[in-house]
Amino acid sequence: MTSRLGLADLSGVWRRESIAISDGVAFEDSVVYWLQAGKYFADMRWPLEPTDKATRQPSAFAGHVQWSAPRIRFCHEIDYSKEHLEDVACIALVDGRLIERGKVNVANQEIEFEEVWMPCIVAESIVAESVVAEASPNMHVARATSGLGYIVHIHNFAIALWELGSDFSAACWHRADECAAWELLNSIGDARQFDAQINDIAAGLFNSNWQCVLQEVE
Repeated sequence: MTSRLGLADLSGVWRRESIAISDGVAFEDSVVYWLQAGKYFADMRWPLEPTDKATRQPSAFAGHVQWSAPRIRFCHEIDYSKEHLEDVACIALVDGRLIERGKVNVANQEIEFEEVWMPCIVAESIVAESVVAEASPNMHVARATSGLGYIVHIHNFAIALWELGSDFSAACWHRADECAAWELLNSIGDARQFDAQINDIAAGLFNSNWQCVLQEVE
């Protein structure tokens, strides 16, 4: 079943289930999390197998989206690879999963792709099995006041990115519940600078280094 989406329906935590390139067979070789909070997003991905780290690099990017159903434009305000400062796709909800179809330019060649996203935490407007459904998931988005950076927190997931000159750091965390400690899933650069920020921002506390741009709490 296909449902028409609004931007509010996309808010939540999504994990990629598969990707297909140029009508090829769908596969998955990476761990990919996409956090969408209102118009803001953060995406982090790394090799599924640790042995692939020598040949495949992790990536992280964040920014804002422009939405005109079913078309979505991801504007990368901060991007580790800097290969694509924006990407455009069409999104549909099919049987509880998001289907994202788009094109990307790689080495001056336009490549078509299809990504399937499995919901981890979503609004009650999307129903799927084994999903944490929240009427309005707790969400915080903070923007760095020095350098360029974002922290996106949704329920028990968070992604942070920061860049200043040649320094770049990014990290993705998960916690079992609101009383549990954050578990670092993956990082780029020195993620220790975020340690003091994650608990504060998840609790709605912002210091002079991070400006609140979105806060939605039950």
